[in-house]
This record gives sequence, C-alpha cells and structure tokens, in this order.
Amino acid sequence: MPTPYVLETQGKEGGAYIDVTPMFLRLVTPIYQSPNFDVFDKNGVRIILAACSRFPDDEDHNAKVYGLNFNRRAPKLQEALDFQKKLLEKDVKAANQYLKSIAFAAQSEEEYAIKKELYNKFLSYQFGEEPMIVYAAPHAGNITRKPDTIVPDPADEIDRWTAGTTAICGVNEKRKPSKREVHSIHTSNDQFKSYPAIIDLGTYGLMDERQLELIRKISEDLSKRHKERIDRYLKEYIERVYEATEKKLKEIFFARGTLDPKEFVSKRDIFNVEGVSKRLKDYDIDLVDHSILNYMDAVNRVLKKSEQRIIPNHVFPGKKVGKDLGMPYLVEQGKLGLALQYECSRFYMEQDPELVSDMVLDIAKEAAEAFI
Repeated sequence: MPTPYVLETQGKEGGAYIDVTPMFLRLVTPIYQSPNFDVFDKNGVRIILAACSRFPDDEDHNAKVYGLNFNRRAPKLQEALDFQKKLLEKDVKAANQYLKSIAFAAQSEEEYAIKKELYNKFLSYQFGEEPMIVYAAPHAGNITRKPDTIVPDPADEIDRWTAGTTAICGVNEKRKPSKREVHSIHTSNDQFKSYPAIIDLGTYGLMDERQLELIRKISEDLSKRHKERIDRYLKEYIERVYEATEKKLKEIFFARGTLDPKEFVSKRDIFNVEGVSKRLKDYDIDLVDHSILNYMDAVNRVLKKSEQRIIPNHVFPGKKVGKDLGMPYLVEQGKLGLALQYECSRFYMEQDPELVSDMVLDIAKEAAEAFI
C-alpha cells in the first residue's frame, strides 16, 4: 500500500525507496539530500532514508551512487581493496565473509576516501550528543546487481517498504527527546526462519537480564494490544510465509544441489537453511532427511498452530552490529539513551504500513519510558 510520504518502487519486486513526496516536505525540514541517503528533521525527530544499494558492487559512479552498507563497520583501506578483489574473483567464501563484516569495497585509495566520507556522514546524522529521536531505514535503497554465485538472489535483500514505514514513524512521533534514541527499521522477508515474529526486535546486546525481561514484557503486552489488527491479515500472511520459504529452499537446492548445511560454502545459505531447522526445533520437529518435501511438510504443520507477535532477539539480535557501530561506548558515555532494531514483516509493511508504524511507535515510547 503506497504511503503519503515517500515514493517507492511498485509491483511484485517493489518497495525500494525512490524519493519523498511534496506532502512529506511540508511536514519536515530537509537537512541533507544526496543520491545515497536523505535526512529530514521535525521537532526533535530525525528521519534517515538510505537510497543506495547495500551491495558494494552495485554502483553508478557517474551518478555518484555507491554501494554502502550503513549497518556494517567501516573497513580499513586494505580490507576495502581486498574485498573488491574477492568480488571480481567470485570468491564466494571470502566475499560473503566481507559482506557480513564491512560496509563497502573500493578499487583505489581515492574511491575509499569518497565512500568513507559518505559512510561517516550517515553515522554522524544517526548518532550524536544532541537529544533526538532518530528513525532510520539504512537498507531502503534499490538493488540492481545481477545474481551470481556470491548472492544468488540480490533483489531479495532489499528492505522493502521500510522507507514508507520509517517516514510515517517520524511524522507521527509526538514525544520530545530527553536523550538520543536510534530506531533502525528493516525488513524480514517473511521466510519461516523469522516466524512467527511480525517484528523481530533486536536490542544490539545493550541490555542486561533485567532490561531484557522488561522488553519481553513490553513486547507481549503490545502483541496483545495489536492482535485484532494483526489477525486481519493472518491467512494471507501464512500463505506468504509458506511461499517465501519454499522459494528460498528451492533456490538454494537448485544452486547447490543439496539442502544439507554441512555441504554449503556460503554462510548465507547456511543461515537460511539452518534458520528453518532451528525454527522447526522450537516446535519439537528435528528433520533428518534434508529434502524440500520434508521441510515444507513440517513448515506447513507449524503454520497451522502458532500465533504472530513481537519477539525480542528472535533471529536478528543485532549484537555484532551494535558493537561494530560503537553503540556500547556511546551508551557508556551517556550519548545514546536507547537503540532498537526492528526487523518487520515485509508482508505487513506492504499491506498496512500504518499498523507496523503504530507498533514501532508504541515499542519506542514504552521502551524509552522504561529505560531512559
């Protein structure tokens, strides 16, 4: 469903951020705009929307659009140069390790400096000493790189519809900040590994056990509060999870010839298949025969009997990201009062971005009241 504040690509493969609308610009103040990301402020609230691809080899240098993953650490020069080399060599293992770890690749020292400056600028808008409530969509940009052995389905990595949801959150946020808050909004692609989380709420490894118990209680209460609205889409959502899971398992099987994780080289493949196995074990199902038929039969049994909700640290706790972006230090220095990562169902953001944004705003409000 299109939102009134941003333009996003449409259709089956839609949801990538293109631009903001005139209506949105009447409500906010533009702070920074570029081909790579845009920043807007509104009464102590900041909205950051990434427009570039997260993949380092998905670029247009003539348009000054670069592949930057703002949710990874900045590489050292030699790392960026080596990353570029591994991409050109189609070194699946090494390239995937870099994709998990660092923000960009570079062909030269000059290119490295350009990308490092853009990366640092993004982080400077996201983090800072000034009290501000920040809603960011760091992976909202489009992805146009072609599939290969390193990333078999790159378009599936777009955080679809996050720009629209993030913009709604920023416009509808009425609180006044007392400290810096960072709310980073992403997409879960509705595969079974993320089930049954409508929002997988990552705490970046910043909370102790007492705080985690509080965030679990907040998540349970808000899941009940929004249950009626969540359940409106239940049948279609379950169908989407089944189809998305089957598509991913078939893609991996036909590319690798197996669904046995012990046979994989790509950590991305291991993550996707082991994620399904792990979720099945939550329901006391432990598969021995790694066939598509067995996986999907087990998935279908679980889909018929579970309840959708907000779940903290379900698949993406964000601990490594938090450490790589220096969040523990910022908290220790009193420069960051709250940081949460929201992996939101792609299906629900597409169908009802107002519902997802209401859930995010409620989580942000109650978490801030509990922890700041």
